[in-house]
Amino acid sequence: MSTKPWINANVKRFIIEKSIEGFTSSEIMDQVQKEFNLSLSYEAVRSYRLKYRDKIKASIDKLLESAYATQPLAMPEKRLEMYWRNIQLERMKVDENGNYNGDGRVINEALRNAAEDLAKLERLRLKMQEYELKKGLQNTNSFDEIIATIERRTMLAKKRSDSDDRLIANSGWRIEEDQKKQGE
Repeated sequence: MSTKPWINANVKRFIIEKSIEGFTSSEIMDQVQKEFNLSLSYEAVRSYRLKYRDKIKASIDKLLESAYATQPLAMPEKRLEMYWRNIQLERMKVDENGNYNGDGRVINEALRNAAEDLAKLERLRLKMQEYELKKGLQNTNSFDEIIATIERRTMLAKKRSDSDDRLIANSGWRIEEDQKKQGE
């Protein structure tokens, strides 16, 4: 792969569009290979994304503003509020003896979605923190802070990829089918 290939306007537009869609540099590199039969290095894609980061960020901000204005549930806090509301409504499903009589899958799904939303926000926060630390590399403590931030982001991603079910199951909220039947 060449490190400085000639990139035409269509490839440039493609890289910007895929960046706005949230694809990583590695994913964009692979997609450019498939779409345009052009081998780009990771560094070439990354440097192009950095060169146009203000344009990419402005486009993402515009898309988010539009989504928030037209779809309130696009806002993380609104989604978390709805997850909690669904959990409360589901927990109110009891029989005449006061035993839970609902379907625990509703609660499990709400918790799984809430956990995923929060994990995405945390990864984004850590990534932004890492970027800010990298900009100030003159500070001798920055290297240690960057390493710690990358480790936290990596651990968060690993925990999410290990098992969504295990996260929900260990939260103490999961309602197993056996528990539901015991209450009947």
